[in-house]
Amino acid sequence: MPLSGQAPFGYKQARGRFMADPNEAKICREIFELFIEHKRLKSVVDILNNHKEHRTRSGSQFTSPTVKRILTNDRIIGIPGEYDAIIGRDLFAKCQTILTQNKSKTVSRKPRHVFAGRTFCKCGGKMLVPSKSKKYTCQQCKDKIYASDLEAVYVDQLSGRESAQLSELARRWINLTLEERIYVVSITTKRIEVDEKLSRIIVTVADI
Repeated sequence: MPLSGQAPFGYKQARGRFMADPNEAKICREIFELFIEHKRLKSVVDILNNHKEHRTRSGSQFTSPTVKRILTNDRIIGIPGEYDAIIGRDLFAKCQTILTQNKSKTVSRKPRHVFAGRTFCKCGGKMLVPSKSKKYTCQQCKDKIYASDLEAVYVDQLSGRESAQLSELARRWINLTLEERIYVVSITTKRIEVDEKLSRIIVTVADI
């Protein structure tokens, strides 16, 4: 049965199947080889766009999403009777591994903050930590407080509770990992509120 729909980049429809387009398939193979060498989508995009003959089917320059779409199209390794194989399975698998590793690195580089999602200004605005900042900043009135100051007050309030468990957590706080601190906050803290003059911090701590 003839296949319908637009042929993916690298292919053309012929004789009821998707056959490799000589020019586009060559670019596809180069994309995979470049990604194995450089391991970054942007590097591949820059190299492709530096060659005038390397353009998308519409004549546009390549973008990272376009290159990633080609790299993740598993039909490019071939489907008997439907798609010609443009690259080998091993090359495709190696590129998927690099993509997964890059995604993991991106996630791990994203800043994580102990009190994220629970800190509010007295004006009612949520307080967040902008990129490369050490301060929680109100999204409405723009008041700020250092994350380290907020953490010190939090630990002090933990240690002042009658609960022996909370006092123990406060004592061990300095030795806890970031993940452990985030978990402690998630099970002990309902809301953190900073007043508009930053002279007073209210931490609503749940007993455990």
